[in-house]
Amino acid sequence: MRQSAAPQWSDRLGGGDVRWKEGLILLAVVLLLETTLCRPLSAQTVQFGVALPFTFSAGVLDTDRAQYQYTDASSAPRFFGGFRLVAMPEVKLGSHWYGYGAVQLRLAPYFYQDAYNDVRQIKCDVLQGFLGYSRS
Repeated sequence: MRQSAAPQWSDRLGGGDVRWKEGLILLAVVLLLETTLCRPLSAQTVQFGVALPFTFSAGVLDTDRAQYQYTDASSAPRFFGGFRLVAMPEVKLGSHWYGYGAVQLRLAPYFYQDAYNDVRQIKCDVLQGFLGYSRS
């Protein structure tokens, strides 16, 4: 006696027809846009505030670039692990003054151009800083 396969969700919800799925996704997008665009943006009317969004990434670099520092190329390290943290602080100081910036903290060599040197070090770079005044 042959056993039948378990029914799939697509079988239970109207066969393999994808039109209802596309319609459901479109409805969800329309409802999301309607609820977010019709609300007042009260977060932009604050007098004072601080925000600190950040990104973090890590990886392993496989390269033979560090061998140029060694007389015996076989003793040069080949794999380098590293990380990068970019923080973008924002501040609003009253109704007119605001500022933002970007700071990068990384374990070198993280980028490929740093791999000529096998010295492991933590570097901090200020990428951007801005202070502004608005008369609106």
